[in-house]
Amino acid sequence: MTIEKLSQTKLRVYISEADMKQWKLKPEMLTYNSPEAQMLFNDVIIKAREECGFICDGSNVVIEAIPDAEKGLKVMLTVVSDKLSKEAEEVDDNPLKEQKRIVLRLDDIEDVMSVCSHLLAIYHGQSHLFKYMGSYYIVLQTSEIQYNSIYDMGEIVDDPDMFYGYLNEYADVIVRNDFLKAKRPA
Repeated sequence: MTIEKLSQTKLRVYISEADMKQWKLKPEMLTYNSPEAQMLFNDVIIKAREECGFICDGSNVVIEAIPDAEKGLKVMLTVVSDKLSKEAEEVDDNPLKEQKRIVLRLDDIEDVMSVCSHLLAIYHGQSHLFKYMGSYYIVLQTSEIQYNSIYDMGEIVDDPDMFYGYLNEYADVIVRNDFLKAKRPA
């Protein structure tokens, strides 16, 4: 099992075939509230607390299970509490709207290709691809993106405008301007 904390309220978990066998769980059992699925998610939440400080005490958790051919099962856990819901109503619901760009960090070129296929369907703006210290960075202009669609694609870099300048100075430029356009079918 691999756990990635995407934010204070969101986790991405990959559950392998071996994990599924350990919990005696079949993918179709996740579509309803089976005792096996409850045990699995309780274990995931406990492990997430231990490994990355993820806390969801007293809150509802929305769980999305998505089959992943390479890693088994991708599970997105999002904490939804009354307090968070009220704050979201009071404040603009998208912190990315104030930013000029978004920078996604990805581990390898396979992740870049996977994210690319998703971005082609939802994004039509300017894009860049950089490589720095073994990671890949996709830079997107925020005015052109559907915000909710990118949160589970990769790690969103804090202070993207400053980091974009850093990438321009120190990273290897793989494709500048229209990175996705190069991937788009003619």
